[in-house]
Amino acid sequence: MSPKPTKAYSNNEFLNSPEARAIRVQCEILEPEKRFRELDVDNTIVFFGSARCPSLEKATDEHSRRQAESYEAARELAHRLTIWSDTLPDPEKRLVICSG
Repeated sequence: MSPKPTKAYSNNEFLNSPEARAIRVQCEILEPEKRFRELDVDNTIVFFGSARCPSLEKATDEHSRRQAESYEAARELAHRLTIWSDTLPDPEKRLVICSG
């Protein structure tokens, strides 16, 4: 009798494969959501995609320069939202800014 196959959720080779990318993306949403709930973090704004953008200093072509400019605009927006959120009178309504 052959051994039982590994359950997909326990198969690290599968979970790290290109075919399981959707599962990994979903985990990146669900796990922080659970953690936020446990820590009573209610109001969040999340910026995605920043990990792949080069800095303006490292941008080597027009495409990467545009990416870097978008990244800098997102950083500035996050900064402004944080400052504004800190002025809200009710701490329960303040925002937590998240980026990747």
